[in-house]
Amino acid sequence: MFASAAEALKYIKDKDLAMVDLKITGVAGQRLHISIPRINFRSGT
Repeated sequence: MFASAAEALKYIKDKDLAMVDLKITGVAGQRLHISIPRINFRSGT
């Protein structure tokens, strides 16, 4: 969805998101899910 981390960080900031929700499928086909608070996404610059 994003071409770079900077683009993703800008989207999080612009949309004023509270959480980032990640969902992936594991090697054995199981669904994996994690929600990460916005505070954990900071620009290194």
